[in-house]
Parts: sequence; structure tokens; C-alpha cells
Amino acid sequence: MKKFAHIWTEDYFLLHIQLTIECSLNSEVTIVRELVGRHPIQHILKIDKNVSSYRFMISRMHPDEKSFFIVYSQNIILEAFMLDDRAYYPTESFFRS
Repeated sequence: MKKFAHIWTEDYFLLHIQLTIECSLNSEVTIVRELVGRHPIQHILKIDKNVSSYRFMISRMHPDEKSFFIVYSQNIILEAFMLDDRAYYPTESFFRS
């Protein structure tokens, strides 16, 4: 399994995530949000085997959310883009694995 971790900053509150699935298998991606003084919140994203690319945006959901991480399988390439304007148009990725 691979892991992408991100610590929120005051400059960026929104990321664009692109998943490229390299083989035709059903896949699961786990997103865990870490909040100060609270239990982590976990989301499981199920991706159908017929999908080769999947995109979504993730934003800081609460001022107490300091970071999050995504756990994903070896057959997935994750690319993350910071979004700093209201157009939500990603320009350059800062992470790829």
C-alpha cells in the first residue's frame, strides 16, 4: 500500500486529487482526516474496475482539521494539485506516486 499525507496550511485549503488506475481491478482508497482533540474521520472510496482515472477535490472541513492522509494500492498513481483560486483549476502537481 502507498500513502499520501498532507498538512493543511493557511495558504491552501483545497486540493485536487487525480487517481490513475493502472489495471482493471476494483480498487479502494481510504481517506483519513485528522482533527485536533477528536477521533480521525475515515472515508472509503470504492472505484469500479472499468474506471481508469478518477478525480476529486478535498478541502479542509473544519478549523480543527490539521492534516489528512490517503492510503491506496500499488496499482494506483496518485497526483495532487494545490488549488489557490476560486476557479479550481489545477496547474502544477506537487506530488506524484
